[in-house]
Amino acid sequence: MVSVKNASEINIGEKGKFLINALPGLFETLSPENSIGKYGEEISSLSESHNRIFVVGFGKAAYSMYAGMRKFLQKMPVIADIIVPEQMETDNAYEELRILRGTHPETSSRSVEATEATLTDLGVLNDTDIVFVLISGGGSALFEKPGTGFNIDEISRIGKCMMLNGADISEMNVVRGAMSAVKSGKFARMLYPATVKAYIISDVIGDDISVIASGPLSAPSADRVFISDTIKKYSGLCGYSVDSLISASKAITDRKFFDRVSNTIVLRNHDFVKGLSKLIERRCGEVVVLGSDIRGDVTAVSAHIAGTCRSIYELKGHGFWLVFGGETTVRVTGRGKGGRNQELAVRIALEMKSGEHFTVMAIGTDGIDGKSPAMGAILDDSSLPVLKKIGVEAYLKDSDSYTLLSKGGSALVTGFTGTNVSDICAVRYDRD
Repeated sequence: MVSVKNASEINIGEKGKFLINALPGLFETLSPENSIGKYGEEISSLSESHNRIFVVGFGKAAYSMYAGMRKFLQKMPVIADIIVPEQMETDNAYEELRILRGTHPETSSRSVEATEATLTDLGVLNDTDIVFVLISGGGSALFEKPGTGFNIDEISRIGKCMMLNGADISEMNVVRGAMSAVKSGKFARMLYPATVKAYIISDVIGDDISVIASGPLSAPSADRVFISDTIKKYSGLCGYSVDSLISASKAITDRKFFDRVSNTIVLRNHDFVKGLSKLIERRCGEVVVLGSDIRGDVTAVSAHIAGTCRSIYELKGHGFWLVFGGETTVRVTGRGKGGRNQELAVRIALEMKSGEHFTVMAIGTDGIDGKSPAMGAILDDSSLPVLKKIGVEAYLKDSDSYTLLSKGGSALVTGFTGTNVSDICAVRYDRD
């Protein structure tokens, strides 16, 4: 079960304590195991109507997803391989399941070894077989095999460079897909002619299956102009050949490779935004939901959220809660330990003026925010002066929000949650 390990160390008022206490129930209700269980009848029917069953999974939620579907399988799979982050603690309760390890957030040769082992186990498939594919956040780094002309060191270096330069997930996946032998629909080509049923937990805005885990079972949805512009945009910063990547990014045009593939999203950011909103509403009153598509630079987003709070207050004339989801970006300027959620919480707090009262919680649902051990941060009127005394600006300049927040008693630490639907944020706003 998800729990805040450092709850006793956090400097926060009653509204913040309510949010901390609400997290375990929220994550339990919306667990990958419970979410995939809703498709039990379909899983049972598909496994019964095919000759051989194969299960492969990759991502932070792969184990929980397997646990959720296993009870509905009508016969044991020929193989059941999942790839999870090497630092993620996972006890294996199933004899038939092989747990392989890759690296995240940066891919590496270990991810390639795990991917190649999975591909080898699949062997030669035929049209009477079914392959269940369990996809969740982190899959891009964990499930990787370099395409012709590329190597894993180059893929890792370019991916890291793009992240440090504020690339969003759509831009990242354009370049990842071009350099990979399993992304941008190429895995679907490998599985043909088997029937393929994918269950997906979405960690991207818009729930585009061609973007989640870099779309291993879907042709890219981005148009050629966006693909070309993205490749050109980061070529100078990250040092790669524009021509070779544009050539490698050409989509699979033969539709037969996708005709036997079915993708179903079982859990998404919207579910967490809705779930958290209901919990707050039942206990604390009125909630304004901004949706699940908040994106952009963390500095701009924090200013936008503060301005939105003021505008809503002018209309309502009383305090309220604001809940939203999405994924911001941060341009890394230092060598500290930080993450976009921790920085978002700090910057929203800094945007508040005298006479404005607030509580803000911003978290990554996977439990790991950026390069830190925290899932995010929680702040209010009482904690901001403490952070200012420590020296907020210096820590932000060094991209070291975690050190700042841990010293100030405002970091939230859970460890891996076993899921990933991007980020959620809750803000309580009021005035004197």
